[in-house]
Amino acid sequence: MRRLWWLAALGMGALLLGCGPSTQEQLRTWLAEQRAAVVPGIKKIPTPRPFERLEYDSQGKIDPFSKTNFFKEIVVASPVPRPAGLEAERGHVKQLLEGFPLESMSFVGTLAKDGKRIALVRVNGMLHQVGLGAYMGQNLGKVTRLDDNGLRLRELTLDGNGHWTERIVELKLQETSK
Repeated sequence: MRRLWWLAALGMGALLLGCGPSTQEQLRTWLAEQRAAVVPGIKKIPTPRPFERLEYDSQGKIDPFSKTNFFKEIVVASPVPRPAGLEAERGHVKQLLEGFPLESMSFVGTLAKDGKRIALVRVNGMLHQVGLGAYMGQNLGKVTRLDDNGLRLRELTLDGNGHWTERIVELKLQETSK
């Protein structure tokens, strides 16, 4: 036991000898060597190219800054008729599912209620019953078809030019793993 104690004391003494007095001079010389070895790599900025002036010959060409020419192009390029019954669509009483985007909805299945087919749609963990003619989604989406595999919506949206466009969107049956 005494022998083990002496060995431990001798080991501790050897460790403490390694921590003997050192001078700050060794540290300063090492830092000076490291600073001298590192050279910052600064790249030269290339000189800018001289500006090349181009002449625009407007003889017989369209004025690129004319607002009237620009608006003519937009009107001619996108003649979209106003969808039939648009005012009736916009004036209907808002339904609950119109407050949610279609991306957050999933078609779960169908059931028969009083001889009519009803779709089950999950939104935020809640099941909702949706019938033909119901509105859902944020773009005036109206249910136009219902079957066991999904439901079809007709949406009315405003495009970038302020014209109403009609598009068909389908919600398909979502397969869930158990």
